Amino acid sequence: MAGEDLIGAPERQIQALDRGIDAEQPWSDAPAVIVVADRGEARALTAHLVADAGGRVVGTAPLAEGRARLDAQVRAAAVVIELDGWAGAWGLELLQWANEAARIGRVRPLICFPAALIDTVMATVTAREVELLCDPSPFDRLAALRSVLFPARERLFEQGLRHEAERLSRLSDETARIAAALADMSGALRNGAEEVADAPPRLLARHVRAMIRLRRLRGQAFSDALFADPAWDMMLDLLAARLEGVSVAVSSLCIAANVPSTTALRWIRMMTDHGLLVRRADPDDGRRIFIDLSESALVGLLRWFEQAHELGWRPH
Repeated sequence: MAGEDLIGAPERQIQALDRGIDAEQPWSDAPAVIVVADRGEARALTAHLVADAGGRVVGTAPLAEGRARLDAQVRAAAVVIELDGWAGAWGLELLQWANEAARIGRVRPLICFPAALIDTVMATVTAREVELLCDPSPFDRLAALRSVLFPARERLFEQGLRHEAERLSRLSDETARIAAALADMSGALRNGAEEVADAPPRLLARHVRAMIRLRRLRGQAFSDALFADPAWDMMLDLLAARLEGVSVAVSSLCIAANVPSTTALRWIRMMTDHGLLVRRADPDDGRRIFIDLSESALVGLLRWFEQAHELGWRPH
């Protein structure tokens, strides 16, 4: 399919989709999808990707009319919401709708958004059933659509999607392993707060930052993809921030992860589920949340540094 066909869809097709009419295909039992986006080319592109994923678009709407269009739809398998830049009140309303719809199992939402909206999206969306894509490529969108529309379907012939499934499985296993290891290191946490208060003074934020810089230097000699470890990178960043007395927003933590934002968001959500991270509301801005280390993760990290010191590691 030519790129210009994806971007330059005829105006009549977009208008037909906005009225809930599939302009290219007859009725079928393929999963129904609603697309909410302001730009006509975005709605047309998503319609093509939905068809490639095995679904069918039963209607589209701009953001201002999105809530009414979604409420009017009797049944749909998925909803794709495209947020382009600052979405304002309409975008926030759609995020809230998607979060609640996913929580009660009404529909599977897929939300695409730019990096500038990471904090707003993460502060509003808490349901894990909502698929979040930050600055996604067409392949990212297609893979997510297939996952949302056919969560139980085997797609072994899709090499790229198989690798993605294996990667996500390893991600979950690795997160669980880190959580268990830190829990073992922290031991009984009944006196966790006292232990943190008595942390050895030799460990300073600059020591942790120096370790982070060393990890970045490795990327100058080798490909970052070979040594990507977003969980550890984010935990080090949060430890340094804790020692500095600084709050960390989700967007800042995604930068610290040193991986694509969509991948970083998956790690943050999974690490939160496993008790390594905790969400904290920003008292001055309801559109933003902060991420902290849990007490067990904090105590485990401090003990890790103590053990590293015992083995000869010396901060500079």
